[in-house]
Amino acid sequence: MNNKKYIEEISQFLSELIKTGTLRNRDFSKLPMNDDLYDLESRTLSHHTRKKVVRTCSWWLTTRAWIEWAKKVTEGKKVLEICAGHGWLRNLIPNWTATDITPKTPLVNKFNATEAIEKIKHDILFLAWAPYQSEIDYEAAKTGKPLILIGEGEGGCTGSEKLWEEFSPVPATDKYDFEDVPNWFGLQDRTWLVNWK
Repeated sequence: MNNKKYIEEISQFLSELIKTGTLRNRDFSKLPMNDDLYDLESRTLSHHTRKKVVRTCSWWLTTRAWIEWAKKVTEGKKVLEICAGHGWLRNLIPNWTATDITPKTPLVNKFNATEAIEKIKHDILFLAWAPYQSEIDYEAAKTGKPLILIGEGEGGCTGSEKLWEEFSPVPATDKYDFEDVPNWFGLQDRTWLVNWK
């Protein structure tokens, strides 16, 4: 699938969401995911498309290959996603519990991140696009539980500097053979692992 086709598909998907005005009962398994974004000529998507996706779905992009990787590395484990927003991964990965202080869909349980970590049983934590300069990524890492992070690296526009000062997040691609998440123009998202054995 080329970049233009992907933009058309995701735009159509998002247009439907915008028209209905709701994400309730939305089947996110139908979200178009472009596994061919790593073509050197089509690694990024437009700012216009990004605005639509952020408003209606997610701050980051994924692919079917990434979903399959996540299923594989979390198999048999309970995953707790904090700051989940729309919680669309919950619909794609069965062992996933999504939480957010302001849930956007019924897929997401209402908890602030700290409360969720304390009250919901889990083996692995997941956090995508931690708010800039928020220390929630650091707080999650402090639990000692394995943590999967999606976002930019040290000095980037996601999460805290404290995480990078006190922990050593490792690019998941250093440990596993898979294609990492695609990037929006000008961003450098990656999958990072903390407390991972």
